[in-house]
Amino acid sequence: MAKSKKRRAVPDEFHRHEALHMASVIMTLVETELVEAEAIKANPDWSRRASEIHLSLFDLYQAIGEVHLDDGGDEPKGA
Repeated sequence: MAKSKKRRAVPDEFHRHEALHMASVIMTLVETELVEAEAIKANPDWSRRASEIHLSLFDLYQAIGEVHLDDGGDEPKGA
């Protein structure tokens, strides 16, 4: 597959807001459509995996939010 020659946008407040929003949407979908699905809950391995994915998305959401909502920079405070 050939690499795209598109110029990459420099992430700004809008990009961070969009990433925060999408992390929230996907996290909600994972919770409602996977974690809470009867087939997933009936299988301990699947349940554990779905919960880990949900937690990872929550951690991503928190990390983006820390930067986006605190100071709008690209690095969390103290980094």
